[in-house]
Amino acid sequence: MKTDKHVLLLIGSPKSSKSTSESLSNYLIDQLQTRGLSTEKIHIGKSLRNSEGLSSLLLALDGADTVVLASPLYVDSLPYPVTRALEAIAEYRHGKELKKKQSLIAI
Repeated sequence: MKTDKHVLLLIGSPKSSKSTSESLSNYLIDQLQTRGLSTEKIHIGKSLRNSEGLSSLLLALDGADTVVLASPLYVDSLPYPVTRALEAIAEYRHGKELKKKQSLIAI
């Protein structure tokens, strides 16, 4: 049962690995793939290190049907890299018409 739906998982934890956000995302990826959905995982912090990484994140975002943001909260606030990525996405999409409808899920 393969579908053409694509899910992009954005990991917002500043930890490079072994974070709760990463663990939740890995579990979700396994579950989605067994249901025939294609998935892609991007670490926000790594993507913001250079312009190529940010460009890759924005292109991946354009191709996704569903975007899942997995991020910790620190004193009820998102980590700075997540906030910066959301600002970059808003700037990139400002005035653009989306080619398809997307869903956003935050965990």
